[in-house]
Amino acid sequence: DFAQATRNSKPLACVYFDFYRFSDINNTHGHEAGNKALALGFETVKKGLRDEFDTLARVGGDEGAILLPEAGKLAAEIMRDRIRKLFNNLTFDFEGKTIPLRLSVGSSYILKEYLGKDAEVAFEKLLRNADKSMYRDKSRQRKAERAELRKDLRIAKEMMLEELAKVE
Repeated sequence: DFAQATRNSKPLACVYFDFYRFSDINNTHGHEAGNKALALGFETVKKGLRDEFDTLARVGGDEGAILLPEAGKLAAEIMRDRIRKLFNNLTFDFEGKTIPLRLSVGSSYILKEYLGKDAEVAFEKLLRNADKSMYRDKSRQRKAERAELRKDLRIAKEMMLEELAKVE
């Protein structure tokens, strides 16, 4: 896709993702559960692709990338949000346990004007920017988790104080 975009001077977008807290699945439930998670995750991502246009690739471990030929910023953001939405409330069963599967996802694009200058540098920048965008999403998710935990701790503390007041 990248070579074709370079030859045809068309814009190119990338959606980069990884499975959020995937190592927790492997460490808690084992590699068989991790393999099941990866298979389900990539099958779920495939459901969001434009069949004859987009290319899905496993980049390594639990990371993947989607190349979107002839796509700019808006198309990349739409795809990113479409893929993210597919993972809302996604779970799988393993040995009697229901395990959630979530995604961190980012996007980037490169304008056709930059493709002809130094294609290799342009492609690396496309992937690097999509990866950075994904890590911003991961950071956002972690901040939300910490905020939820602080809220739960505050509620538990208030409940304990109420119970102690009843005892006195």
